[in-house]
Amino acid sequence: MQSEKEKAKRQKKAQVYDATSKAVVKVAMENAGLSYQRADYGTCVIEIEKYISIAFFQSWSDGIEVNLKKSAVSSWTKKLPELLSVVAGGKIDVSAVREKAAELGLETGGKCYLSFNKDKTVLKHCQNPALFLEIPRTVREIHDGAFYFCQVQAVRFESGSQIKKIGMNAFLHCHHLAKVDFPDGLEEIGSYAFETCDALTSAELPDSVRTIGVSAFEDTALKKVRLPVALDEIAPRLFKDCSLLESIDIPKTVRKIGFLAFDQCPELRKIELPPLLESIGSGAFAHCKNLSLVDFPETLKKIGESAFLKAEKLTAVKIPSSVEKVERQAFRLCTLLSRVEIEEGVKSLDKDAFEGCTALCEVKLCDSIIELGDGAFSQCSALKSFHIGKSVGYIGVEVFCDCVHLEKITFGNTLSRWKNAVERSLSYNKGVPCKIVQCTDGVAEL
Repeated sequence: MQSEKEKAKRQKKAQVYDATSKAVVKVAMENAGLSYQRADYGTCVIEIEKYISIAFFQSWSDGIEVNLKKSAVSSWTKKLPELLSVVAGGKIDVSAVREKAAELGLETGGKCYLSFNKDKTVLKHCQNPALFLEIPRTVREIHDGAFYFCQVQAVRFESGSQIKKIGMNAFLHCHHLAKVDFPDGLEEIGSYAFETCDALTSAELPDSVRTIGVSAFEDTALKKVRLPVALDEIAPRLFKDCSLLESIDIPKTVRKIGFLAFDQCPELRKIELPPLLESIGSGAFAHCKNLSLVDFPETLKKIGESAFLKAEKLTAVKIPSSVEKVERQAFRLCTLLSRVEIEEGVKSLDKDAFEGCTALCEVKLCDSIIELGDGAFSQCSALKSFHIGKSVGYIGVEVFCDCVHLEKITFGNTLSRWKNAVERSLSYNKGVPCKIVQCTDGVAEL
């Protein structure tokens, strides 16, 4: 067992190595006109236990680290100025650094501590990660939370990678992660895997991927995404708060878009919905304020609550006959929406479905509609006339509240049917200049 005296001697020796190596590196970098501190593009020094690593950045996602062992300071003291001469003045060329380091016999690649299972097929945890990290080819799974809150900036997989799964929270809160090279063979990306990786600007996902979990890319800097061709679902919150996302090609195989999938994607301007799509979840495209064009496929069955809430530049929608119900607030506050066509087969417009669509001036309502929910067209101030189909048996409270230019309402059924339909809502359509409804057999008061 090591004596206290021997421990103290080792500690003192380590302190000497530590102080000496730091001083040598600092002087050498100053002489080369380089910063010892981190910069966006340039150099920085990272201390990792027995090593000092100098990271050379050509960009956020392209760089190299040179590792200097503190206890071997005498072996690299004279080599360091020659290495730094390659980047003197701060102009970084990663290839030149790599070649010079190899010539001088200096270790590159970043010094980090990865923990694995026994056969090295599961990467369980990373301590003090390299800024530019290569995942060994033997790894088949990156464990849940393996790189949580790490400073890694770029990740690639060794040639011949066997990776199948990137686990839940694997790179969560890696705020400097700017590039990931996703290899062929990857099958699953877990929930929250890259959430709040707010330097990540693109993702090219291989066609081998079958599953992408909830919030996997939420709140990232993604501008462009390439999704795998056989994906059948866009998971809930998958791209929520991706404020720079401009375009995305949704695979033709997708049948479901989950809730809040694209919520708060203000730069998304056009979306081509796949031909087999059946469901658009609640808030899926809410607050996409520049989204101007959406064509719904004939397979669509559900438009969820607040699905297009505040999609302010949407100008026209056509609801296909396959949709039975337009859920509450689905198109609320779409302030440039001027034309709505609802095909035969749709049965219900839920509460506040088109509330606050202030440019809406044309509504083609089919005869299959049986219910107009509370406030369905309230505050649609551009509406001048409105025809209610013959099948409507329920008209909710304030359906036309504050439709200040609505002058004509017709109903395709009898006075008796109208009275039954509006039994509890007659006195709640304030701000409407039209005071009568023309029925097939007479006139009713609004």
